[in-house]
Amino acid sequence: MSTRSTYLARTLLTRAKALAGQLAEDGASGAQQRERLRELVAKVLVVEEGITEETKVRLVLEALPTVPAGRTVSDRELQEFAAVIEARLWR
Repeated sequence: MSTRSTYLARTLLTRAKALAGQLAEDGASGAQQRERLRELVAKVLVVEEGITEETKVRLVLEALPTVPAGRTVSDRELQEFAAVIEARLWR
């Protein structure tokens, strides 16, 4: 697995976890949480990889594991997410 996929997976998981904590504090609805998470994924993909295609944003969003704000991301979750990115994002 490439370092690029691992970096992108780690970045997305870290930012998604921080966003989940913020949204929980704000009392955001489920729909609001989903939309903010989609925006976060889209922003990271465009800034880090120049990817703007909505289908790829959705692919990454669907593969992104849910990690509650109070729990650390396991190495297994990180590696599985990075594997999905590696296999499907750059094809």
